[in-house]
Amino acid sequence: MVAGDPEKFGWILNHLPEVLHHENIKRDEAGVQGCLAKYPEGRGVLYERRVLRILIMTGLFPITQLTATATLGPVIKDIFNCYRWSHDQMHVLYRDINLKNLMYRKKDGKAYGVLLDLDMAIIITLEDRKPSSKQRIGTLPYMACDLLRPSPSKHVYRHDLESLFYIIFVLTTMYHNGQMTTATKHPLREWFHVSAKTLPSIKYGFLAKIPPPTTEHFLIMRLWMIHLQGLFDNGYHARSNFQRLAEKAKIACKDTPSFDHETLGGEVDFDKFHEILDTDIGLPAERVLLDE
Repeated sequence: MVAGDPEKFGWILNHLPEVLHHENIKRDEAGVQGCLAKYPEGRGVLYERRVLRILIMTGLFPITQLTATATLGPVIKDIFNCYRWSHDQMHVLYRDINLKNLMYRKKDGKAYGVLLDLDMAIIITLEDRKPSSKQRIGTLPYMACDLLRPSPSKHVYRHDLESLFYIIFVLTTMYHNGQMTTATKHPLREWFHVSAKTLPSIKYGFLAKIPPPTTEHFLIMRLWMIHLQGLFDNGYHARSNFQRLAEKAKIACKDTPSFDHETLGGEVDFDKFHEILDTDIGLPAERVLLDE
């Protein structure tokens, strides 16, 4: 697609990894994974097999190395735009967006955000929108609340946006000069230590509270944080309200109202997330040069 219309899509090459070599390693069906796969499949439970893949790519840098809003802000926007393009144009769901997958490349002395790691990604089809297995896919601190449930719902792009939201929070409130702070009372710290069973209620509670302060170099990004937190809080509240209305309709033998679960009733979608990242927080008009 990019090669066919470089003028329209050429920009995306700055935000995707450049793969120099790739190779899939075939697994022995008599091996451990082959045996494990037979157990759930024989009981009518879907099992999503892993693929061992070797990739050699050009060098990239961890996003945590960006220690100022002037460089981190544009890179966050890059990664959002890259994700949206991948979803809308290539029909890709990443399904495991976490801090380690957000990188940047250096080009002409400037930072360009790169969304890495398609290990858990799928091409969206009607079948792929269904929960593919009982396996919980993702990295717990960054997983959407819905996906932490014992029987998670189908994975939709809104879940990946929620993961990106949590990453932005971690970056701007827990990192300073490239290192995670040691503050023991930070409200997000327990996310890295509690179980998947406990984490959803903690995250729902977090959405309803005033967000923690940003670290020193990301002060002006707090406006993004407040708006993004409100975005998801409003969405989950909209669903709760719908569930109450649906229950009332059921009792009264009336038709159940409709609700778009993919966007939490239209509260969380690409356009609204993009609008928040387009909020003027004083970012430079052009990319700034990185400090050497």
